[in-house]
Amino acid sequence: MPDTTDANAAEYTPVTPAYRSVYVHDRCGARLEFSPENAKFYHENPTHYGSLWCRGCRRTGSLGPAGEFVWADGSGKVGT
Repeated sequence: MPDTTDANAAEYTPVTPAYRSVYVHDRCGARLEFSPENAKFYHENPTHYGSLWCRGCRRTGSLGPAGEFVWADGSGKVGT
């Protein structure tokens, strides 16, 4: 019986999609980051959150087109 095991199976590492996770609070300039789990959840449920807590200025800020948070990669407002 021929060997049907994949010789590369031991080297296979599943690729996890990279979700945006780093964002900046426009009000105070704090750079913040979602945990990997929260980044995935936010990507899958972008309207779930209406605001985020900023640990820099210790305030809650709104999301969306008129929101206070922007993605650190320059791709726009968080929640849009």
